[in-house]
Amino acid sequence: LADKLKAKPGKRYDYIKLRKGLDRIEEMYAEENRLEAQVRLRREQKEGVVDLDLNVKAGPIVDLVFEGISVPGDLQEKVRESWQQGVFDIQRADDAKRLLQNWLVEEKYLQSKIEHQVSEADGRKRVTFDINAGPQFEDVEIAFDGAQGMKPSKLRDVIDDQKLENDVYVAPARVTDMLTRLYQEFGYLDAEVKAPKYELNAQTRTGKVIFPVNEGPQY
Repeated sequence: LADKLKAKPGKRYDYIKLRKGLDRIEEMYAEENRLEAQVRLRREQKEGVVDLDLNVKAGPIVDLVFEGISVPGDLQEKVRESWQQGVFDIQRADDAKRLLQNWLVEEKYLQSKIEHQVSEADGRKRVTFDINAGPQFEDVEIAFDGAQGMKPSKLRDVIDDQKLENDVYVAPARVTDMLTRLYQEFGYLDAEVKAPKYELNAQTRTGKVIFPVNEGPQY
């Protein structure tokens, strides 16, 4: 660890070099699949001398397993990085599922379900993501029921411009909040865009996502 940190007694304290050293230690553990390693450096200064206390908890070897669909290697690496950056398992799993769901939506799997299981034994943790991708859709329309003062085409363009296409399925509240603010900017101070209704037909691979809109008056 000292070789990775590259901090020697008597040398000048250099935060940037130490930060790079900590990154090297974290990368070393990541290469060993110890994705939950905790690396902490405590700094204490006395009479012009800086004492460094390096505390490392290696944690278990973590195996991430994806079942149900073939997950691209670059996405698996993103999930690994996300798991490594997490603090506790529930948050890590939620972040990983969000990455997987975004990818599935991009591939037009709009009704996917993802479950995960965690098992531990002999210093090893196995995290299994069971992915039920569901049907792959071909033609889905985004509609706005009640939109009159603002053209539906404009609302769709705003979703695209703000790169919220995936959030229509993964985090719809982000879309409704953004569209409500847009209405208010145009003087519809009482406007409300509500959570969407999903009318998806798995047999025909087509459907419609409907956002109910209460515009109210324009002030």
